[in-house]
Amino acid sequence: MYRNTQIALLTLIVGLSLAEIYFRMEGRYASYSERIGTSGYVSPFDATGKKCDYTAPPFYNFNYKQNEFNTAWRANNEGFKDKVFIVPKKRIRIMLLGDSFTEGIGADNDSSLPKQLSYILDDSFATPVEVWNCGMSGSDPVFEFRTFQDKLLRYAPDMVTVVINASDITDVITRGGI
Repeated sequence: MYRNTQIALLTLIVGLSLAEIYFRMEGRYASYSERIGTSGYVSPFDATGKKCDYTAPPFYNFNYKQNEFNTAWRANNEGFKDKVFIVPKKRIRIMLLGDSFTEGIGADNDSSLPKQLSYILDDSFATPVEVWNCGMSGSDPVFEFRTFQDKLLRYAPDMVTVVINASDITDVITRGGI
């Protein structure tokens, strides 16, 4: 009886292992990151230890082409997917910091999270509000904090919101914090 249980268990393990290998080779259950070829943690530091900048070069033209989408946009003066940032304020200024979800990878700028929030606030308040898209694909909360200090603080926002998801927490844990 004990011998039959061992054989059945071994058969089950080998069968599941072979099924896993088959499905991985076929790509049927690949994650989004695996499908587009960007899986895994990427440090905000290059091999020499120098800090990398996730923002684009000022006024750089982007053309994202993936299986799911093809969209183009031009970076502003600070390298973000938004209008040109200026110091003088005429409205309440809200900055949304985050990763690709905030930036709106695959979406036109008018469909991004910050722009949608801007539409809602414009319809809801008498005081004019501007919402800036400060999302950077591939960033995490630590990098967003540094970017805020280094690039965005001088624009004197009235509110800053950091949009996070589970991958942001994993990135910070993997790197070990600041």
